[in-house]
Amino acid sequence: MTLRESTDLKRELLEEAHFFVLPTRYNNEGQPVSIIEAMARGSVVVSTDYRAIPDVVAHGETGVLVPYGDPPKLAEAIGRLVADGDLYASTSRAAVEGFRRRFTRRGHLDTILPYLIGARGTQPHRDSAHRCTSAPATPGDAG
Repeated sequence: MTLRESTDLKRELLEEAHFFVLPTRYNNEGQPVSIIEAMARGSVVVSTDYRAIPDVVAHGETGVLVPYGDPPKLAEAIGRLVADGDLYASTSRAAVEGFRRRFTRRGHLDTILPYLIGARGTQPHRDSAHRCTSAPATPGDAG
């Protein structure tokens, strides 16, 4: 299998999956990219509250976090989402929105540019193509 085929297969599987379950406590785990990829496809993430995972998954909003080593809590979390279609749907939508807001180029730029531009004494400005550009803080600052 080529890298391209592997990537396409992963994308297809995540798009078909209702859940992405990662009950990890892997020693070298930081911020699992697999969780971010699952959120992008609308899979509801059920994972552990380990290391940086809570920084990616907002418990009860964009996914569900359970303590590591507690299979009954893991099963309960999945069961609750299966039983409540509205909860599942809202969590799935929030996951996609959270991905777009935090992990896309546009989301990242929307977050960081106001700080970077503000540090230079200018305010964010959008041109007609909706790209952020630097604009003088006041018209007289164009200098």
